[in-house]
Amino acid sequence: MLNHKDFPEDAVFQHAVEIRQSARISNGDMRCYVQPEVIPGGVRANLRCAPFGMGGEIMMFTFDNILIATRDGLWLETDETLDDAAKLDPTRMIMAAVPGPRRTVLVDAERKRTTYTVVQHGDAWCIQRSGPKEAYLCLRAGDGIVGGGGKGPGMNGEARTETWGTVPKGSW
Repeated sequence: MLNHKDFPEDAVFQHAVEIRQSARISNGDMRCYVQPEVIPGGVRANLRCAPFGMGGEIMMFTFDNILIATRDGLWLETDETLDDAAKLDPTRMIMAAVPGPRRTVLVDAERKRTTYTVVQHGDAWCIQRSGPKEAYLCLRAGDGIVGGGGKGPGMNGEARTETWGTVPKGSW
């Protein structure tokens, strides 16, 4: 079970990363930084992921976002000013505290729809964002962020795949 106390302090999660574009394969490390802040009813955390030791390589399919964890579940939030978990819209929860398969469709201010699907991969639960730039983020109770990645058009429109940490087999 994921707990809103899983991100009690600044944390860095580091995993091996592989980037494939055309015939080129780059390897290095991915570092995800979580900077949490306790708010009434939960924890709001800023998540940022970037490659490390890859000579200026950038990630195109990260799940960088604001995460809000409560005892009920996990939200991806775009409002950086949200200061109270009671203001969260229950229909926008991405993952329940006791994870299970889930599908959530969010609509932004420009009426663009994004689908988030939660699936289990071994002992991890992964949130997959669908669209032209697919991305996923995998979490494991007690370990936090254990992997992620994505795929879509890369530089010059060529197909690109990025995978790091726990990679759901067959997803890409």
